[in-house]
Amino acid sequence: MPSLVFLARIAGLVLAAQPSFRAPELVGGWRTSGPVLYQVNAVSTTPADDPVVYAAASIYSASESALFRSADGGKTWNTLVEAQGEFYSEILVDPRQSQRVYAGAHGSAPTASIYRSANAGQTWALAHSVSPSCSPSFAPGSTPDTVLSACGLKVLRSQDGGASWTELPTPFSVPMRLTPGASGSVLAYGASSIFRTTNDGGSWAAIASAPPGCPTLLALDVDPTDGNVLVSGTGMLGGSGFLCGGVFRSADGGKTWGDNALPDFYVTDVVIDPTSPSSVFAGASFLTGILPRGGVFQSHDGGGTWENLRVPASGAVRLALSPSGRRIHAATPVGVYDRGFRRTSTVLPRE
Repeated sequence: MPSLVFLARIAGLVLAAQPSFRAPELVGGWRTSGPVLYQVNAVSTTPADDPVVYAAASIYSASESALFRSADGGKTWNTLVEAQGEFYSEILVDPRQSQRVYAGAHGSAPTASIYRSANAGQTWALAHSVSPSCSPSFAPGSTPDTVLSACGLKVLRSQDGGASWTELPTPFSVPMRLTPGASGSVLAYGASSIFRTTNDGGSWAAIASAPPGCPTLLALDVDPTDGNVLVSGTGMLGGSGFLCGGVFRSADGGKTWGDNALPDFYVTDVVIDPTSPSSVFAGASFLTGILPRGGVFQSHDGGGTWENLRVPASGAVRLALSPSGRRIHAATPVGVYDRGFRRTSTVLPRE
């Protein structure tokens, strides 16, 4: 399974080969203002602070990568730190302490790096190096200072807010990513399987396999109000190119999966709105001649049916929803695009 960073790098080379390239016109309520390194690999929002957004972005052909922060919902971006010989691939704002921000990077060297900021990205420190090179992903643990990182077959745990890290034993046979579960648990998912830990990575239990309809997991999210409800994004490539993809939903913890609700898309991210779990978003990637056109999609019925939000970019690698659920941010090969949503409430008549 090609990594998202690999796909982003290839997409960057395709864009770099087009001197006349420019960001498409905005339609459908979408807007973008950068950042200046427009091949965006990751985007993360800040709990309880709608306007603050972080992004990890690169220009692969120029070997440039940096982390960015927006304080106005993506209208303007400030450069936080530039990578030295590496490419930033992941970023997470700690949902319990928004001053803490974690970033993962990989490079041509045989190691990956975990970086940490304790002051909302103003300064950064290298917290840990991991071998071999991988794209670290993150998930908060069960206590305010505990955070986990998956890197290839490895899981690392910090119990001091990311200042130091310890490698833990795992049963994994394929590279894994992490996503928060319900009630303080964390799920790890790879191409073919899903595991759960309820003790911050001390042990892992296999709980599910990838959906049979397209057995290659690329993304996973859990309904925070019901840990048995999983929404997965899938995509498979073969010798002939794109083989399958889509979104599948499970109501029994992954034991069974419903029908493919978004076929023919290479779905690299799914996000359940924690303020309204029936609202789900999906991002699909695109590569010329390899993957079908991607985009950003929204479901109002928990992932059963989908509406194309028509982001003015060929695809979206990652998504981040604002804490209020009123704005979605999409990491694309041509910048961070964001779109607002109106929220309505029903007022019952007075008796």
